[in-house]
Formats: sequence, structure tokens, C-alpha cells
Amino acid sequence: MLTIKQITDDKEGVIKGLEKKHFAGAREAIDAVLRQNDLRRETQGKLDTLLQAMNAKSKEIGALMREGKREEAEAAKAEVAAKKEESKKLDGIMSAAADEMKRILLTIPNVPYQEVPEGKDSNDNVVEKMGANSGKSTIFGCRVFVPAPYLISILPATCGNIKACFGAPPMTPRNKAICAGKPPTIVD
Repeated sequence: MLTIKQITDDKEGVIKGLEKKHFAGAREAIDAVLRQNDLRRETQGKLDTLLQAMNAKSKEIGALMREGKREEAEAAKAEVAAKKEESKKLDGIMSAAADEMKRILLTIPNVPYQEVPEGKDSNDNVVEKMGANSGKSTIFGCRVFVPAPYLISILPATCGNIKACFGAPPMTPRNKAICAGKPPTIVD
């Protein structure tokens, strides 16, 4: 999920990335997220100011009660109660804005890596380099069948000394004997 920080730091980059993914209405969705975030932040500021005023008034009520000014204390209590109702309304607005922002963010896909080519599917990809034996797998010095997912992860060091990484199948003594001193063999 995209974050507000990503969007605010590089709004145009996010929009271009979403357009690269052919996300319909990218600019409108990002603008809607930013509007909800602005509303949330504005409401949060008002709520913080209101709560600060309520705390100050509450302290003032205590001082008035100690001084025996009961009528003024009761008027201050009524003012605090009105501010409390207003704070509930602001809290509801802020929560609704945050929920709407999250709902919109959940509909927006992540931005692809910058080097991902533009296109609708893999047929639009640009082929930058192909191996000499494209379509066939070469394992240097070895005639052992290796499932296709492991081919990428086997790194030949020298004939008979194959380093396995990323979960490649282990070299068994039989496989090592088959590989020892043999030239590279194409394995289907």
C-alpha cells in the first residue's frame, strides 16, 4: 500500500508510476487521497487547539472553586461541556477522513520500480539480452538434470565445483562424479 509520505514527497513520480501500470484515474485518486489527508490534518489541528483550551478551562475551574466563585465555575463547566461536544464532532470528522483516505489508498496499486518498462503485459517488455542457448539451460561441466527454477541459482566456479545458492539442489557424490572433468552440456 502506498503511504502518505510517498505521495507527498513525490506526487508526480507516483502518478507517472501508476500511469505506467495503466491505472485509470491515477491523478484523481492521488488528489482525493491528498484532500482527505489535508482535511484530517486540519481537523487534527482544530481538535488539538480545542483540547488545549479545554484543559486550560478545567484548571481555571479548579482555581475558581478554591476561591469560592461557584457561579463562575459553573459557567466555565458549561463552556467545557460545550467544547467537549465540539471535540466529539471534530473527532468524528477526523476519523471519517482517515477512514476514507485509507479506503482510497487500498484501491491504488503500488508504484512499479523505475526500470520496469511501460506496457500492459510481458509481451510489451523490451528484451535487452539473450543467451547463446536461449530456450535451453546450460550447466557447466555437469550432465545432471536440474529443475528450471534452480537453474538461475547455480553458479559454476570450476568443473566439478558448483556452488549452490538460493535453495539450489545439493551436489550429491554421484552428481560430482558425473561432472568431474566433463565439458559443458546442454540440459533440457
